[in-house]
Amino acid sequence: MFRFQSRFQGQVSSRMSWSRNYSVKEINFGVEARALMLKGVEELADAVRVTMGPKGCNVVIEQSWGAPKQVANATNDVGGDGTTCATVLTMAILTEGCKSVAAGMNAMDLRRGISMPVDAVVTNLKSRARMISTSEEIAQVGTISANGEREIGELIAKAMERVGKEGVITIQDGKTLINDWTEVIHPLTLSPIRKPKNVNWKSLSFLSMRRRSHPSTL
Repeated sequence: MFRFQSRFQGQVSSRMSWSRNYSVKEINFGVEARALMLKGVEELADAVRVTMGPKGCNVVIEQSWGAPKQVANATNDVGGDGTTCATVLTMAILTEGCKSVAAGMNAMDLRRGISMPVDAVVTNLKSRARMISTSEEIAQVGTISANGEREIGELIAKAMERVGKEGVITIQDGKTLINDWTEVIHPLTLSPIRKPKNVNWKSLSFLSMRRRSHPSTL
């Protein structure tokens, strides 16, 4: 009798734990939906804003499993070049946008108003931008993108100097954290394509500026 009760209780507890772990999708609207969305953006922005700029700090990602290298890669994805600034700007735009919508402004008009000055901002940024050309300047940009790692910045500058502005640089994950190196492939590599030949004698060719997906459109 005691054994039977223990098995029964185990089944009941198993079902109760299953019901507690079962997730249900929630659908929110209006003010509540905007508040939840803003909360998520603020949490992300607070985590990455400290990494902005050359004097930015590092962030730590808590993870229950995985090697330190995986955590470092995830941290770099969050605090990469440009993404930090975009996250902070998104939080600011969303914060002020939620205030405007709560005050009675039409959401579509707000979207159009945000999109209108984009061209002017881009033009102003281009006028303020300074093109870099020297290896030292490239190393400085690479160092900032590499979270202050001067050695990596110099390695990027060396690679760009060897392949040129029009060259292609491929980055691969290494097995260790030391002994970084670069390799240049000259002049060009093409993967062999094996396909059956199709030979047509006295065939007609048709050229069109439009994309044709079916013969019936001709």
